[in-house]
Amino acid sequence: MIADAVRDIPGIRVALVVPPVANDVPHTLIHWNELQLKLTGAQMKQWLADGDPPFATGRVHGTVSEGFLVSRFLLQYGEDEIVGARIRQLLRQATS
Repeated sequence: MIADAVRDIPGIRVALVVPPVANDVPHTLIHWNELQLKLTGAQMKQWLADGDPPFATGRVHGTVSEGFLVSRFLLQYGEDEIVGARIRQLLRQATS
């Protein structure tokens, strides 16, 4: 759901990864050109944390440092749609 929410935005690349320490839980890895969108991963992280509802994100061992990683590990049913919509909103704002 999260990947589907953003994959049609120009300049966005999405991959699903399963970190070695994630108990086989897929994570969404979102890539964009920070210079082109004028949005950094740190800004995205902060905006999600400050939003309503707030979302916490972080890196997982084995996912390197590229892209913006989103885990659905602790999400309840349907919350992936909310997270995807919020990330889409922020990326669309950055592309405007």
